[in-house]
Amino acid sequence: MDKLAPLYRLLFAIALGAGVNLINICSASLAQAAPSCSAVLLGQRPDWTRDPKLFEDVQSSWAECCSNITSTHPPVYRFLVHALDVNHLTPNDVVAMVKGPSRKSTSLTYVSETNSNTFFDLGVGLIFKVPPQNIHASSEVDFAANSREDLGPLYSRSVGIHSPSKLLSESGPYTWNEVLVARTLDKNGKTSRIIPEGIFLRRSANATEIHFSAQLSELMGLPIVHIN
Repeated sequence: MDKLAPLYRLLFAIALGAGVNLINICSASLAQAAPSCSAVLLGQRPDWTRDPKLFEDVQSSWAECCSNITSTHPPVYRFLVHALDVNHLTPNDVVAMVKGPSRKSTSLTYVSETNSNTFFDLGVGLIFKVPPQNIHASSEVDFAANSREDLGPLYSRSVGIHSPSKLLSESGPYTWNEVLVARTLDKNGKTSRIIPEGIFLRRSANATEIHFSAQLSELMGLPIVHIN
């Protein structure tokens, strides 16, 4: 791995810890000096507020985003995951978090066999099945979305959304991408929910995370899926 990778991660952690939205920094502070800055962080995206149909078309592309869990050691995969910090959570905390009542939204990461970077490189977490209509925004970098409660169309379109393949292709080697989803969505008389369907365990997981995954698997009745 590039020797600068730890530095990139440290700077990213400092910014996130301070509650800084890197996307806004880029557009507000660097746009005049570096016009390509927004393209680097946000990618080339249409103006969703002017053409909502584009947003809906890309949102629907997430219907086929993810792999079915057919193996505990899949050689090829695409998953939407939520990493868990085992130093601040117990398995019972996770069950309570999933069953709610809780926040309206949650932040996920889209991973594949070639890019399995998770939030702060955590080694264990949940794999979710997510209806495409529940996906509200995405970015190839963390944009501190987990604090959002105003999940309206204007917010979603102001951030933008990638197709699954575009998000993976634009995600960098040293950071994690972010996908903001509604946990429960009531629309047109129908309710759609995100559902945990597995527990991921990375090869880099430590002993505590391995033990945690076994406890959580037994408690929730979910398979442990080993990823890179």
